[in-house]
Amino acid sequence: MKTASHFRLNKNQRNGMFFLILIILTLQGIYYFFSAGYMKGTSSNIPSESWSLYHDSLPIASPLNSGILYKYDPNYLDDYSGYVLGLDPEVLDRLYAYRATNAFVNSIEAFQEVTKVSDSAVLAIRSQLKFRQWNDTYRFRERQDIERPLRLTVQKQDLNAATPADLTRVHGVGAVFSKRIVKYRALLGGFVEEAQLYEVYGLDSLVVQRIIKAFEIDDLSGVRKININEASVKQLASNVYIDYDCARAIVAYRTKRGKIRDLKELTKIQGFPSEKINLIQVYLEIE
Repeated sequence: MKTASHFRLNKNQRNGMFFLILIILTLQGIYYFFSAGYMKGTSSNIPSESWSLYHDSLPIASPLNSGILYKYDPNYLDDYSGYVLGLDPEVLDRLYAYRATNAFVNSIEAFQEVTKVSDSAVLAIRSQLKFRQWNDTYRFRERQDIERPLRLTVQKQDLNAATPADLTRVHGVGAVFSKRIVKYRALLGGFVEEAQLYEVYGLDSLVVQRIIKAFEIDDLSGVRKININEASVKQLASNVYIDYDCARAIVAYRTKRGKIRDLKELTKIQGFPSEKINLIQVYLEIE
């Protein structure tokens, strides 16, 4: 007796299997057709106006969005590299005309002057430009200052009118130092030179340099002055650079010799810091 095969299908089962395979193949064909049509449409059917808007945005992005920043020598740009950098044809034409005179562009400033590109465009592409410094024999060396920041003109504030809030805008000057600077300014009677900032207790020299870049001594009319011929010992000693011993010596000198006619006379008094006479005399007056 023969054993029946478990894999033998009757006619209905075979018909069902056939239609199932046919349906699967049909669905796969439909999926492939629509997928290919979508990809083709997105790659070739973009309206020209939309493509122009997309192209205009390229200078802001990195070249071809590849993640790799290539550097280009502007003296040898071609249409393709200009396109990658997002430069307009008119810009390239100016550069080509300049290079046709056998002249070279050696800096970012010269590049902007020749091509007339905007400041924003220069900032966007400066990291992708590589400049060489050429001499008369056309030998060159790589410039080391490519990445130096563009110079910005900053309007300085008057240090004698600065508030603590103004001073805290300088990196490294917090609430404590800003108040300390203002307090020392009041003790002095006003700053007469920027170097006096180095005298502020605890203020780092690098921070002082930042302050000097942002502030200046613009007006000395508000500097508090002491009458050297009428001031008491205590009043004279209120000057940061004159201690009590020196103040007493000044009063004694004045009492013995009479009215001081010239502030340079103070250098004759024992104990007076003669090396600072040019600074101290700004805080003094005779009449």
